[in-house]
Amino acid sequence: MKILLSILIVAAVTLSSQAKTREEMKAKWQALAAECQKSSGASDDDLEKIITHVKPETHEGKCMIACIFETMGVVKDGKICKEGLEAWQKESPIPAEVIQTAITECEEITDADHCEAATQIGHCFKDTLKKAGLFP
Repeated sequence: MKILLSILIVAAVTLSSQAKTREEMKAKWQALAAECQKSSGASDDDLEKIITHVKPETHEGKCMIACIFETMGVVKDGKICKEGLEAWQKESPIPAEVIQTAITECEEITDADHCEAATQIGHCFKDTLKKAGLFP
């Protein structure tokens, strides 16, 4: 699955608001990924899967996704955060209509496990981007 490319795009675009160059943006994303890898206990293999657009199978890898989304403010308590996504959209190249569609299509996703919920939300978001022609 290519959910992870969405995550990387979301993270990169979110961080771009304070980054003036592509290198600064990349460095900020890498710092966030490293922080989330450490806090979630994700392995280097989990990180590699995320970077290569493969859905992590481990719980720790899914928790890394949750950490990234929660740090960005787009997921809160295992649910999509409408306000966070709307705030993120202001600095994103993704059109507001696509973000609103993603909110509508993904807001009902819940899971007792916030890591699993974040992974499912990421997959739903990716599907919305694909339908809009914004994701391969």
